[in-house]
Amino acid sequence: METVETEPGAEALLTVGNLQKSYGDRAVIADLSFTVFRGDSLVLLGPSGCGKTTLLKILQGQIAFDSGRVEFFPQDAPRSLVAQDYGLFPWKTARGNLELPLLLAGVEAGERRKKCARVFSELGLAGLEGRHPGELSGGERQRLALGRSLIMEPSILFLDEPFSAADPVTREGLEDLLLSLRRKLNLTLVFCTHSLEEAALFGERILVLWGRPARLVRSVEFPAAGRREAGTSPEFLRRVFSLRKDLEDLAREYGAVRA
Repeated sequence: METVETEPGAEALLTVGNLQKSYGDRAVIADLSFTVFRGDSLVLLGPSGCGKTTLLKILQGQIAFDSGRVEFFPQDAPRSLVAQDYGLFPWKTARGNLELPLLLAGVEAGERRKKCARVFSELGLAGLEGRHPGELSGGERQRLALGRSLIMEPSILFLDEPFSAADPVTREGLEDLLLSLRRKLNLTLVFCTHSLEEAALFGERILVLWGRPARLVRSVEFPAAGRREAGTSPEFLRRVFSLRKDLEDLAREYGAVRA
C-alpha cells in the first residue's frame, strides 16, 4: 500500500474510523478508516457492488452503521450529495427544485431568488427556470442536481458516480464544469466512481475499495489531478495504467466483486 502524506496543519472536515456495516448476516463494509481534509478532492474507487453507495448513505446520515465512528468537524457541518439518479422532483420546476434546500432552511424569498439566479447563471441554465425536469436534457438535469447540492454551500460535496449515465461528450462537459466550480468555490469533494479515467482526473487522493465486505486496499495520490489538461498528459496516462493494473491484480488476488 502506498502511503499518502498530508500537509502538516491540514484541517480535517471528516474522520471515518473502523467503520462496519452489515445487512443482516451480509457484511458490506469492514474496518474502513480515512480522513477528509479541507480542499481535498478525494476519490473512492472501486467496482460496482463494493459498497460505495452504502458508504455515502452512511456519511449523509441516511442509514445507520453498526460500529466505528463518523465525525464531522463541526458535527453539524453542511454536506450535500449528488446522486446517480439526479434526485429531482418531476412535479417541481427547475427553480422549485433548486430552491428547495433554501426553502427548507427558512431562507427568505428575496435571498432565495438572488441565490437561485446566481446558480442558474453559473451552471448555464438561465432561461430554463420554469421548465420541469422531464423537459430538460440529461446534461441539464445533472447540472440542476449539482446546483441544488451546491446552493447551501456545503463543507463537503459527496458525488455518487454522478456522470455515469451521460454520453461521452455530455460527460466531459459536466466534468469540466465540476472542475471549474471546484477551483472557483474551493470545494471539498468526495467522489465515488468505478471509472479509472474519472478517478485520475479528480483524485488528488485515491482510495481503492475492494471486496464484499468493502475494505481499503490501496491508497495513492495524484497531485496533477483536477485540471482537464492533465487528462492528456503522459503522467495522467501512466496513472490510469497504474490504476488499471492495481484493479487487475486485486481481481486476481481477491476475485471479482459482484453487485
